[in-house]
Amino acid sequence: MTTTPSGTARAKNTQRRRASVRRRGVAAASRLSLRAKAKRSVLTGTCHCGAVRIDVPRRPRMLTSCNCSICRRYGVLWAYYRAADVHLVCKAGATQAYSWGRKALKFVRCATCGCVMNWERVPARKVDYMGVNARNLAPGIWGTVRIRLLDGADTWKYLD
Repeated sequence: MTTTPSGTARAKNTQRRRASVRRRGVAAASRLSLRAKAKRSVLTGTCHCGAVRIDVPRRPRMLTSCNCSICRRYGVLWAYYRAADVHLVCKAGATQAYSWGRKALKFVRCATCGCVMNWERVPARKVDYMGVNARNLAPGIWGTVRIRLLDGADTWKYLD
């Protein structure tokens, strides 16, 4: 069980942090400030109807356009993140999942509008990654991110 500090304890902790920052100088304060902002900055994507939101920790480093049987039909661009860093926010029952074949991946979509939000590994692994449909993020977020072409229909190799 997690307990929150009382007002007095919280004030003392704040005073200690400020004193520590003063001892380390302005550069340290700037680094702390940047780390705090980085922890708070989250990119958000939504499905078309807004019933499902997905939060990712940063702009994608690379996007993948796959031509496998499912991805080409979905028309997605995958951005990859650690599963623990991605948060799907919605009411219970707002999503549906689809798997086929070996059922190694589960594709999650909005139950109302059908937008594909992400894929997850089944079962999850210790250090697990997932694909997030970057088309649900605002296009300006992508910037000049490289889009790689994956031949999922045949060789499972990148074509570029």
